[in-house]
Amino acid sequence: MNTPSGHPAPPSPLLRRRQVLALLFGSGLFWPALTAQGIDLETARERGDAKLAAKEAQLLPRVRLPSGVVYRDVRPGNGAAIDWRERPDVWLSWSVLRASDLYFQFGSQNRLSTDESYFRIARSAAAAAGPAVCGLVQGLMGAREHGIRRIWVPPELGYVTGKEQPQPPAGDFGAHRKLTLIQQRHLPIVFEVEVVRVRPHADNAIAPNCAEEETTSTSSPPS
Repeated sequence: MNTPSGHPAPPSPLLRRRQVLALLFGSGLFWPALTAQGIDLETARERGDAKLAAKEAQLLPRVRLPSGVVYRDVRPGNGAAIDWRERPDVWLSWSVLRASDLYFQFGSQNRLSTDESYFRIARSAAAAAGPAVCGLVQGLMGAREHGIRRIWVPPELGYVTGKEQPQPPAGDFGAHRKLTLIQQRHLPIVFEVEVVRVRPHADNAIAPNCAEEETTSTSSPPS
């Protein structure tokens, strides 16, 4: 994935950490080391939960919206802020996480994927891509360029029809199967997004409550 300036984007530190942990635990390499130290599985899990709780306490507090959407800035940005009243163009690097354990499901931040495009939120009557996930739009209000925000989306504001944007790459059948299960089982999801670029006053009228107008999307990199 390239940044708007053309340079390769560094991997998300949070995503990279999750991938390393998944490799260690999934391969079984981690458990012999714990056994050698006399640490049982339950103790290891308790220590891991304690470390996660300590890291969680260092983050900014969560913000709950009246709609049920919850967001937290994992890394506050330092650029332009998203304000849908200013009709902005917004480019995102994104991933969908499982709500129960924040395990990666699909998205443009997957370094094992060939998808190198950003998700661009825009309004266009002629666009056929479909509406953006309503909870994502709501949770992005106030997010700043170069920041990372985590957004908890309830089922009724997520992939309701399964056609909402952003979508996994067309050829990623495993990711599309996960999206179908999310839609069919009415599961909550978590978006982890990095705001790559905000261009205010771009004449993209987006209703922040997703009720008056539909928000559509494209996935081309910003120029």
